[in-house]
Amino acid sequence: RKHLADPGFLQQMEKLQKLANDPALDTSDLAQVGAVGQKIAQAGHKDPRVMQALMVLQGQGLVVEEADLKKAEDFGDMQRREPVQLEQLMMVKDLQDPEEARSKGNEFFKAGDLSAALAHYEKGVELLRGQEEVPAAAIATLLSNSALCLLKLKWPDRAKKAASTAIAAIKQAEETSFDR
Repeated sequence: RKHLADPGFLQQMEKLQKLANDPALDTSDLAQVGAVGQKIAQAGHKDPRVMQALMVLQGQGLVVEEADLKKAEDFGDMQRREPVQLEQLMMVKDLQDPEEARSKGNEFFKAGDLSAALAHYEKGVELLRGQEEVPAAAIATLLSNSALCLLKLKWPDRAKKAASTAIAAIKQAEETSFDR
């Protein structure tokens, strides 16, 4: 269930579903059916999450540990997972206050849980963007904190985007106050 929040896993499962349900597949041709089965098995061999899903469909249990997923990511056998997963999304779903999101994010950051911190910072940004007046300093703080988490989680392109957005928010606030 927790893999369902990861777009890479969902893309892989959709790809396998299309492969298995290909209208051009002649189900009476055992060679074609066998080739499709081989491709699905290869996908399961590369990505532990796919193997777990295949085993569940067969009524078997299979535990996939974090170490299995890291190994598959490191070898390039599976697409890299998003830094914020279902577990972290569930932590922030009920938050309504951007300041509380920032504060809890800071606690998680200090504890070394960068994904949970990132989820809180991103939720804070989402909450601020839903307000009529958005304080530039608040959004810039959350975005720069997000950028730091992303950098430490080794997502440099996303970190750069978050940092650039933070800088743009500060510049826009300076221009607005200068015009007055």
